[in-house]
Amino acid sequence: MGTLRTRGERRLFLIDGPEPRLPAFFALPESIATSTGEPTNAIFGFASMLVKIVHRLRRLPDVVAWDAGTSGRTELFADYKAQRRSAPTCSSSSGRP
Repeated sequence: MGTLRTRGERRLFLIDGPEPRLPAFFALPESIATSTGEPTNAIFGFASMLVKIVHRLRRLPDVVAWDAGTSGRTELFADYKAQRRSAPTCSSSSGRP
């Protein structure tokens, strides 16, 4: 969707926090972890992506949004995302920076 801007108008810079979480998790080795073995590859990957975005756009995001719970879609439509494989259990703990 295109937006019209007038001179000097500022755009909202919003990042959907969960979106890069799984790609970051799968892109980096699980050996990126705390001293107790807790995987931190998703956090590291997300932070690295954020640094690249900030550097490229030369501004900080106004908002990074995270889900606060379920959307209720599964309750309304049982087959919602039925074709997708489940996220690995270790990504859930390291998925939210």
